[in-house]
Amino acid sequence: MRRLIQILLLMAVATAGAGYTQENVGTTTGGPLLVKGVPIYGIADNGDLYWYLHRGYQNGTPDWANGGGRIKVGNGWNEGRFVFKGDPGGNDGVVYRIDSKGDLYWYKHLGFLSGSSQWLGGNKVGQGWQDSRLVFSGGPGIVYRVDNQGDLYWYRHLGYADGTARWSAATKVGNGWSTARFAFSEGSGIIYLIDQKGDLYWYRHLGYRTGAASWTDRKQVGNGWTAAASVLPGGDGRVYAMKRDGNLYWYRNTGFTTGTGTWAKSGAGEQIGTGWAEMVRMF
Repeated sequence: MRRLIQILLLMAVATAGAGYTQENVGTTTGGPLLVKGVPIYGIADNGDLYWYLHRGYQNGTPDWANGGGRIKVGNGWNEGRFVFKGDPGGNDGVVYRIDSKGDLYWYKHLGFLSGSSQWLGGNKVGQGWQDSRLVFSGGPGIVYRVDNQGDLYWYRHLGYADGTARWSAATKVGNGWSTARFAFSEGSGIIYLIDQKGDLYWYRHLGYRTGAASWTDRKQVGNGWTAAASVLPGGDGRVYAMKRDGNLYWYRNTGFTTGTGTWAKSGAGEQIGTGWAEMVRMF
C-alpha cells in the first residue's frame, strides 16, 4: 500500500504545472493518452479564427497537435481592436475581445483543448474601453489597460467564470507606459514590456491581487525585439513571437520569477513554425 501511494504521488507531481493544458484524446492500451500543450490562436485578415496547440512548449521543439495543421474555430473576429486570452497560459478557454466602439466581450472556447468549434458567450461585459493603447490579461479575472496617456490601470472581473458583467473598482497602478509597443503578463504579477527600441523589460506588480500600486523595480532582460510583429505569453516565462517574416519563435526567460536576464538556448530562441504572416493578430 505504501508503495502504491508513493507511485500515485509521483504521478501527481509529474502531471502538475502551469502554462499548459491537458487533454484526454483517446487510449492506447486501455488508459488515457494525455496531450499537453499551449493553445495559440490566430486571426486571419478575413476574420477567420484558427486554433493551434503547441506540444513542444517545454523545450521549444516544433511539436504541434494535428500535425501542425490549423483548425478553424470561428469567423468574424476581425472586428476587434484587442483580443486576448483570459489566462496567459490558455488553461481555461476564456477569451476577451474589445471592438472598435470600446465594448468588451467575454467568450469561453469549450474546444480550447481539442480544437472543436464549441463556444459559450459573446457576452458584453464592459464598455468605454476605446481610450486604450494596450489591453492584456494579468491572470484569470485580472485585466490591465494602458490608456492613450500611458497610464496603467488594473481591473478585476468578478464575473470571469460565468461571463457576467461584475467588476471591482478599477485602480490606477502606474504611469509612463506610453513607450510600450507590446505588453503582456505571465500571471502572478509578472509583466513584460517591449518598447519602441526593441528593449524588453520585466516588472513585478506586488499588488496584482488587490490593485494596489505596489511594484518592485523594473529590470531590462533583453533587447533586439524590433522584428516582432506579434508577441504572446506561454506561461512560466515562455514567450512566443511571430516575426515580420511570418516565422514563429519560442523563448523562455528562465529568470522570470526574479527578473534576471537569463534565457533558455542562450536567448536565441527556437523557430517552431513558418507561414504565420497571414495572421493579423495572435493570442
